[in-house]
Amino acid sequence: MDTKPIEKPGSDWLARSYVCGYFASTAMLIVLMIAFMGMLLLSGTDALWAQRLTDNTLTVAAKNSPFTSITLHFVAGLLLAIGYGSFFHHKVKGPAWQKGLVYSMGPYLLSVLVFFPMVGAGLLGFQLGAGPLPLIGNLVLHAAYGLTLGVTYGFLTEMDSRVVESSARKAAFGLTVGAGVGFVAAFMLAGASHGPLGINSAWFQMSGALVGSALGCLIGVVSGQEKLPDPALAHG
Repeated sequence: MDTKPIEKPGSDWLARSYVCGYFASTAMLIVLMIAFMGMLLLSGTDALWAQRLTDNTLTVAAKNSPFTSITLHFVAGLLLAIGYGSFFHHKVKGPAWQKGLVYSMGPYLLSVLVFFPMVGAGLLGFQLGAGPLPLIGNLVLHAAYGLTLGVTYGFLTEMDSRVVESSARKAAFGLTVGAGVGFVAAFMLAGASHGPLGINSAWFQMSGALVGSALGCLIGVVSGQEKLPDPALAHG
């Protein structure tokens, strides 16, 4: 009887999961910030749903504690990425972007069916009084996370593990420098106390640092891809 061997993740799956989880969490945060600022602009009109979406118990808590909110966001994103890299990517068939998108629907459902009721937003977020916006917005955010996670993990999986290791130093350097540049840029644009639209400037400063670090890490990964000798030729 033919038995198909169980496909296992590569030896460096954990490192890839961390990197891709970081990128995916950053992408999700960028989409969140853009959407939130758009809703803030609409809330100045007669758009009641937009007003309720930007001014409720969840958004107030997040705006008042930006460092805690962003930290929890990234911890959750990294843990989900570890789960994706440890089994899901290698167990599910299909293109990388599709795998990531399907995987993100799990935490999406947990968010709207479990998390929302737990924090007083009601089932599917309808208790916030913002109509379907919490439901749709959550779907867009998780889709951004899943697509980024799937695409980046698929890209790194195709790379030689030795190439991933050779990129680590430049990626770490790029992450550190990018975080500093992003923080300074956001600080200069948003100011020290309140940023655009009255948002706590700490949100912009941390977001700038995270976006800058992600871009720096990406540049480091790409620039660190050295052409390594073929091991077969090296031992030939």
